[in-house]
Amino acid sequence: MTIIKSICIAVSLMLSFSCSSDNSSTTIQDPVTENPQEEPQNLEAEDIFDVSYGDHQQQAYDIYLPANRTTEATKVILLIHGGSWTAGDKSDMNYFLPILQPQLSEYAIVNMNYVLANETTAAFPNQITDVGAVIEHVKNNASEYHINPTFGVIGLSAGAHIGLQYTYAEDTNQDIKMACSVVGPVDFTDPYYSENPQFQFVNDLVDEDAYPEGTNFEEVLSPALQVSQQSVPTILFYGESDPLVPLSQANAINDALEANNVTHQLTTYEGGHANWSLASYADLQSKLSIFINEHL
Repeated sequence: MTIIKSICIAVSLMLSFSCSSDNSSTTIQDPVTENPQEEPQNLEAEDIFDVSYGDHQQQAYDIYLPANRTTEATKVILLIHGGSWTAGDKSDMNYFLPILQPQLSEYAIVNMNYVLANETTAAFPNQITDVGAVIEHVKNNASEYHINPTFGVIGLSAGAHIGLQYTYAEDTNQDIKMACSVVGPVDFTDPYYSENPQFQFVNDLVDEDAYPEGTNFEEVLSPALQVSQQSVPTILFYGESDPLVPLSQANAINDALEANNVTHQLTTYEGGHANWSLASYADLQSKLSIFINEHL
């Protein structure tokens, strides 16, 4: 992750990106107006950190609210960090802010934490459920934030897996309108995983009591196997020599989206697990911004 951050800081400097961090608060405040029935005009940008959406201390998110936002026009981009389901923090996705904000300045951005798996806490379905809990919390506070609770999801690595799994299999309210996977594992039945003891970890991350007896977890928890004709437009970015998430993963979800006639776009870059060149990240920024504007 240090390599990724360094690359993206360089991208930020090269492209003269900027992001707002003027305000810091965990309190959601509705701007005062003379007529509460009318939406306030010319709202200033506001960053609110560590908003709790559950009882666990890791159930928190940051929200970046743009200037001049409205409850009709200001949609939401949700960021989900990686870390092998057992590590990581929302701060790991802060480098995505200067990638997104210059060309998507009218969107709100939510950067979420989820409860990390350990010896006593399962990843699945808890982390997938956490995505839904964040979405519900933002929806319930949409009027205070002055945003339109329509979502796009961007996940990195394990966060991409979590985001896609929720989007394809759990988003019954269809709150999410587009999704992005950056080096996300999507098919645990892939022999690269299922035949390699190093990667046979899925069953260890599952709360078996939360699923029907006899569930094949490698299948049920593979987003590529949950794709349907109702799946949302999806954009994919993968590394051509990634030792953790091989190109067979990119091909699996690309083929599933293609077979179901789902709008999608796949880009691969020279390099490994998101440790790509400055030019690659500039290309990612351009393609992702266009995709979000077209589909969110």
